[in-house]
Amino acid sequence: MLKKLDNRYSYSEVEVKSFLDELYQAYEAGVIKDADIDIQLEKFVDALKEYLGSEMLYKERINSIFIKLHMSIPNEVKEECNVCRMDRNLSDEIICRKYFEEAYDEIVAKVVPYVVYVENNRHTFNSKDLLLSATNEFFEHFEAKNGKLDFYADKFDKIMLTNSLMILRDSLLELDTSTAIQEINKLIEELQTHKVIAQSTDRVLYNHVKPQIKFLKKQLKYYEKRLLTESLIDRSNDEPDIDDVLELNNNIIDPKPFLTGNNVFCASMPLDIPIEHFKILTISKSKNGKPYLTKGEFEIFIQRAFLGVDNLEKLKFNQAPKGEKFKIQYLFRQFYENNCFEYFGTGQTQDLFIKLLTKNFTGWHFKNVKNNFKTKPKSLI
Repeated sequence: MLKKLDNRYSYSEVEVKSFLDELYQAYEAGVIKDADIDIQLEKFVDALKEYLGSEMLYKERINSIFIKLHMSIPNEVKEECNVCRMDRNLSDEIICRKYFEEAYDEIVAKVVPYVVYVENNRHTFNSKDLLLSATNEFFEHFEAKNGKLDFYADKFDKIMLTNSLMILRDSLLELDTSTAIQEINKLIEELQTHKVIAQSTDRVLYNHVKPQIKFLKKQLKYYEKRLLTESLIDRSNDEPDIDDVLELNNNIIDPKPFLTGNNVFCASMPLDIPIEHFKILTISKSKNGKPYLTKGEFEIFIQRAFLGVDNLEKLKFNQAPKGEKFKIQYLFRQFYENNCFEYFGTGQTQDLFIKLLTKNFTGWHFKNVKNNFKTKPKSLI
């Protein structure tokens, strides 16, 4: 049986249009009534009340919007309204009632995508205080003019995206460096997977996905550099051996001085993309205490795989006899997931990425790697 796709991070314009058309047709045919639609919308309003912490606070927020709205209704309309002139009770028919009814519809229309956004970002909005603050901000972006309610969506989206990125950053700072790297890789993999799902099923990604991927990749570079710095410090507080320091310094990769040319693997891909991704092999150590590749070996790999220098011998990873094969292999899997759609426009390029490993390193066979290319190790390089 085919697995049901997780579409939390995207939506289908076709499905949305089809749903609205069916809803409208059912309403016109009398199959469903206003009350039925209200029930569908009620769950989103209930979620908003939960974010605020109480129904009373929700009513206060709605009333504050209605006060703005009433103040913006043109005076010539309010002069004809008996309630506005204090001549009738609110229970009586009032001229300005239609403004409030239209405004409430506008509020509910904005509540739905907001709730969807929060639920899709539970990994960042993970506390009651954050939800309360975000929802208060949501209500602050309603403005009224001439009796019409407007929502400043672009401004609100930017504020929410910035805050979600800062929340992500703060949550990573609470972790040790190795755990942060693992968490970042996990989040990137999840978001990239949803990006692939969206692209392969003609769905539209929500606006927050790509900026989060870009931000997390930058964070990954930061933590990789921090890991290198930490590796220079002896945990026992003894002075580091000078030979170890020199070896580590020798393995710091600065690609610009020695690796230039056209990327034969993918002409549109900047060379610093594979360099930044694979340089962890010169930083992270195998179980035997040495990096998987030396600086010189790393240069040979980039030259063979991406610069087309084919007169260089195949390389061999410095790895423990057991327990590290899948860690190395998964690094190439991540390179595939991160770049297949962005630079090739399709996921049907897995073989090309597998050959980066099997054609440039000894001890790796294409068929075996392909059969296990999705296997995720318990820990990452």
